[in-house]
Amino acid sequence: MRKVSEQGDLATWQGVFQATGPSRSITFDTAAGQVGACTPYIPTHLRPITVKAVGTPVLRPGRTAPVDLRARSYVVTGRVVTSTGGSFGRRLTVKIGRGAECDTADAGRSVRTDSSGRFSATLANTPAVALGAPAAQPHCVRLVGSGRDVLGHRVDLAKAAVTVPWTYRMPVSAPTVVKRGSKVVVRSKAPLKAWRPVYLERLHGRTAWRQVGWGPVRDSLRLDVQTTPDVLGRQTYRLRTHDSRAMSPRFVMTMTR
Repeated sequence: MRKVSEQGDLATWQGVFQATGPSRSITFDTAAGQVGACTPYIPTHLRPITVKAVGTPVLRPGRTAPVDLRARSYVVTGRVVTSTGGSFGRRLTVKIGRGAECDTADAGRSVRTDSSGRFSATLANTPAVALGAPAAQPHCVRLVGSGRDVLGHRVDLAKAAVTVPWTYRMPVSAPTVVKRGSKVVVRSKAPLKAWRPVYLERLHGRTAWRQVGWGPVRDSLRLDVQTTPDVLGRQTYRLRTHDSRAMSPRFVMTMTR
């Protein structure tokens, strides 16, 4: 490496670095005048110069539908393509991990891509829980290379984060017929954080919903929502959280005089 120009704080260096194996970045220490290969297991305080070769594999995770907390499994999909968007041309090994697996070499569920680079893996649904409530759990997809680092672990050729949203269908216990002016209690149970509000809404027209009551989730994960119906006839209701991750099926209460 040699310095070819310098203008203020900007210096331009030029040279050739020949790398073997999976290394795809180099660092240049201007103080020591050294160049070295970097791997995820060799920490450095230097700013790396990333070199991307033409035709390198790129991970494109598919969109994952919201997974019900009670579901036994869910599916993660995606495709491996080249950096120019074309087919990679051969089958590769992909690992799908979650939680601590994303930070551990060689951990996760292994699957093979098909001839077009697509992959699909079914994972057992084990929701992460924090303080008795569902918590976001990181997911990752890694493309496994044949090379190994200095610790003997396989080096990933590509890595991507996967978003796996969750949902929950709340059960409902509510009277079917109520008298005008009387108070009604709608009950449910949901694995949500204690004291999180759940709203009772009534369908207004075809698509609009109006809030008619709310109640907090207790430590027992149960909740009671009180309301006083003020519209005669059959009315459609639902329970839901503010972000709609937890929602009940629609139910009907009929108010009489």
